[in-house]
Amino acid sequence: MKIIYKPRGAGKTTELIKIASNGEHKQIVCRTSSVADQIWQTILKMKEDDEIKCLPPKPISYLQFLNKEYRGKNIESFLIDDVDIFLHCLTDIRIEAISVTKND
Repeated sequence: MKIIYKPRGAGKTTELIKIASNGEHKQIVCRTSSVADQIWQTILKMKEDDEIKCLPPKPISYLQFLNKEYRGKNIESFLIDDVDIFLHCLTDIRIEAISVTKND
């Protein structure tokens, strides 16, 4: 698992788009359907500008992810945008720390 750790506005989502557009079935998961639409518009613009070669699947929201609305779409992996916000959506209690296993 790759961890993209950068400040707000430094290109994290753009990096996810580039990873998702490499021709494999990678699904971007983001906060809301509205944000998914915004990311999709960015993807279309990047494709038009030849910044990416292949169109990935249209992004889905955290709720769609939790409801497994990706089933039947031949998805092989997920790219979670703003995972810190995703975790906060799962509980109303503050998350103080997380650990991540480094895979080589």
